[in-house]
Amino acid sequence: MLFRSPMVIYVNAANMDDPLSDGSCAHPFPSILAGMEIALDRDTILVWPGVYPERLVFDGADIILESVGNADRTIIDGEQAGTVVTFLNGNSSTLRGFTITNGDNSNGGGISSTGADPTIIDCVVYNNSADNGAGLYVLASRISIINCLIYSNTAVENGGGIYSLNCGE
Repeated sequence: MLFRSPMVIYVNAANMDDPLSDGSCAHPFPSILAGMEIALDRDTILVWPGVYPERLVFDGADIILESVGNADRTIIDGEQAGTVVTFLNGNSSTLRGFTITNGDNSNGGGISSTGADPTIIDCVVYNNSADNGAGLYVLASRISIINCLIYSNTAVENGGGIYSLNCGE
């Protein structure tokens, strides 16, 4: 069995026109999704400030996705096309330093965690909508939320900020 040391993968939205994009510091990927596609367990994806119109699903490698700037300058925008960030199936990734905005889904507009154990640090979750859990929808998960601001999210039924159901001790 081969062992690979954890890698650092770089992302910069301003790098859209680089034909050499490979996730290196010199040639960062232009999207977070591109970095997530090659990431393995324990890898770190460092994201430069910018607006990233993406929807992310953590359903494999347990990684660290971290902003190089801060949440005010590094924005993941769901463009009202579904949940912005989803954690599934025991995933225990870390999300640090992002604004999560413009998500819209029946359960979890901004962030949804189903059967996962993610850690969310220094994030802002705002302007998301859902029937349940507009900011965060948490189902059967052990989620850690540290130093986050959750506001101005709109739920039709339950949990404008956070809706939590069947979570562990």
